[in-house]
Amino acid sequence: MAINRPYYQPIIAARRAAYLYVLLQISIAMISMLFAYEVAGSVAAYSAFLGGAIVLAPNLYLIYKALTLRTGCTPKAYFGWFIQGEVGKLGLTTLLLAIVLYFIKLNLTAFLLTFVIVQFMVMVLPLIIRAFTMRAST
Repeated sequence: MAINRPYYQPIIAARRAAYLYVLLQISIAMISMLFAYEVAGSVAAYSAFLGGAIVLAPNLYLIYKALTLRTGCTPKAYFGWFIQGEVGKLGLTTLLLAIVLYFIKLNLTAFLLTFVIVQFMVMVLPLIIRAFTMRAST
């Protein structure tokens, strides 16, 4: 079914890119978890898993909140949904970090390294994707 409203097209494109980012973040988190398991054991592996999950869960919430197609909404309304999603993402990240750091015994090194690596992948992934698409188009 084709959507005729022109302001839906950027939302559809952004949703595709966001799913690609999440897929790449999941793969980076899993690689980090396997590396932590090989280096330091099972506690480091679940610590790395929690570090990656704390980044991924709020990102999925933001995608759901900001990039869901809603009929009858204007671009201004979509901007409001995006702001609500971003604020919710920050709040959810803070809440999950507080819960995990307070209640769960962790290998703090594996947890923080995975958290930081997966968090920074949001900034690095556009450069990587752009490099691969430019290489593929030539």
